[in-house]
Amino acid sequence: QTYLTAPEGQEIRVRQRGADGHYIYTHTTKRKIDDVKRVEVERRIARPSWQDGNGHVHNVRYGEFVYDALSEAQRLALKDLKRLDVWFLSELLPGQEFSVQKAEAEDGSVLVKGVLPQEEKASFAMKLSF
Repeated sequence: QTYLTAPEGQEIRVRQRGADGHYIYTHTTKRKIDDVKRVEVERRIARPSWQDGNGHVHNVRYGEFVYDALSEAQRLALKDLKRLDVWFLSELLPGQEFSVQKAEAEDGSVLVKGVLPQEEKASFAMKLSF
């Protein structure tokens, strides 16, 4: 991964994931809201291999997007997950750019949503309550 120059209170990085010449690059921005909270935004492009028989991104992939957005501590806490709410709001098609945004609520729940920047609307949202 490579860290880029960022404004005060932000961290920007580009990560490469994959193997054997097949890589996905993710651009992540972390913005500090206050001393405790921050918002994390990842920009991605939907891959053709993610689509289902209807030409949309397969619903299993949304769970993977959310899992990838969680911190290591949050992934370990999944064993204590009490509730998972999922909202499919608009289709995500191969080739579309989207961002994955994560925020933590005061009650300890985590909200992750996928946003289509071209249309400035959410494609999906998941709320994880611990």
